[in-house]
Amino acid sequence: MPELARNFQSLLGWRIVAIKTAPFEVLKGQGYNVISNTILREKLISFYEDFYSMLEYSSHVDREFAVEKVQPYFFKNLIMRVATSADADGGFQDWVPRDYDKIRAEGYIANLCRFRADILRRFDLQLYEYTTALMREILDMIEQELPNAS
Repeated sequence: MPELARNFQSLLGWRIVAIKTAPFEVLKGQGYNVISNTILREKLISFYEDFYSMLEYSSHVDREFAVEKVQPYFFKNLIMRVATSADADGGFQDWVPRDYDKIRAEGYIANLCRFRADILRRFDLQLYEYTTALMREILDMIEQELPNAS
């Protein structure tokens, strides 16, 4: 089972929302009417005032899962192994169970994996696919409006 060791680490990570909000804050300060295209203005307001908070919440839940459910189990039942390599990153780390048979028998890590996969499938993938589509739509609308700006 050592070939699975690098896969365990995927449970430890979480997504971070990294969308710049400063330009929107400047827009709020100047007044939304700076944008003459009503549909674009409403999409921007909706994205930053409503939708962005869902992204932040999803990131928070993901981090909470990793910190509260995964990390304590890992620190108790697995050992971090660091290896060097000739790759650009200079090496890798993975988490190796102290006792594969024990973790397989208790099923906790399998349940963590199932839960994480279920959340990713049912909520996060849809949320991020929708975010990508919405941001593309907003960017396209901005590009169409730029020639009209004076």
